[in-house]
Amino acid sequence: MATGSLKITIISDLHCCLSSEDEDYRTTNLYCDSPRKPSNHHPVESLLKLIKEKKLRSDILLCPGDLTNKASKEGFSSAWSYVHEINTALKSKLLAATLGNHDVDSKFKHSEDAFEIARSIKNSFPVNEEKHEKDFWKDSFCIIEKPKLDLLIFNSSYSHINSDNAKYCIIEPFILEKMEDKLKLLKRNKPYKIALCHHHPMKHSNLDYKDNDSIEQGDNFIRLLDKYGFQIIIHGHKHDPRLTYGINGFPVLASGSFSSLMNQRETGYRNIFHQLTLLPNLRKGLLESYEFSLTHGWFDKRAMFPKNTGFGCHDNLDDLANKCKDWLNSQDNKDSAYFKNLIIDIPEIKYLIPDHSENFKDLLLKNHKIDIVQDAIYKQF
Repeated sequence: MATGSLKITIISDLHCCLSSEDEDYRTTNLYCDSPRKPSNHHPVESLLKLIKEKKLRSDILLCPGDLTNKASKEGFSSAWSYVHEINTALKSKLLAATLGNHDVDSKFKHSEDAFEIARSIKNSFPVNEEKHEKDFWKDSFCIIEKPKLDLLIFNSSYSHINSDNAKYCIIEPFILEKMEDKLKLLKRNKPYKIALCHHHPMKHSNLDYKDNDSIEQGDNFIRLLDKYGFQIIIHGHKHDPRLTYGINGFPVLASGSFSSLMNQRETGYRNIFHQLTLLPNLRKGLLESYEFSLTHGWFDKRAMFPKNTGFGCHDNLDDLANKCKDWLNSQDNKDSAYFKNLIIDIPEIKYLIPDHSENFKDLLLKNHKIDIVQDAIYKQF
């Protein structure tokens, strides 16, 4: 693990399948049988190229589920192999995943066991450690303990044993009780504590449809994580990336989708993956995000979701805006300066979640006639 911080790469909702299984309409950019050239048409090959060019590295690679699409056996196998390729390229020390609703054969296409696809995969799933794999299937969660890290993985699709049950998601009280029993036994002084699941523990009211598939009792799940000092929960499922706070200011990251095209018309978001830098012993971190297009492959210019954002700053926004005004007035050129210099002197700005960052910029403009555009902060006249 990196000195002073933990680097986590997050790749969610690959929705990989055979091209022949996707005939009705194109639902993904990732097929088992797609050619890898040109690389910008293939999300995995393009990412491997980006990793090499930018020398990207990671301590952990997390995959919050939906590796495949509509319980495609070939899709799951190919996606898990792709994830292993990416893990090797990143030189990651730990690969962990969880099960998504599309990874479950709740309509019994292949077997009467809804979880057979993931259980029978060649490379152990969701993590390559037998004890944790057994716990995941037996208890619907597992806790990976490392010298400096606790990683709790919840199988939010555990109840999807048939098509009726797959319509909703819940974390039942007996699971929360068992989680707490195990969390009580963990060492409390580890610098990193992360939770991973597929479904969202908080409703996505920013989307224009009724949200019926959030985790019922997800608020109690967050309360439990908060109680035991976890720093963040990372989930998939919703294809709109979002970084926000839940109960007691607990950070929640919705990862978006690595390659699915479903819901893109509704949300306007491109495919995305993230690198999270998590600070030790704090609910504080920085998020760098890359987006995908068939023209450019993976690139880091901002589209809908910020290229760079963070979480962990709870400062009063008016006070922060006043600090920025005073800072600009202290510069040699009192009318403009580089934004990169501002965040060196007032680093808390980097740790504003996207919504708070936009509110902060609005306050600067409204109260002080100061604007931030790309890498410049300047007074308006």
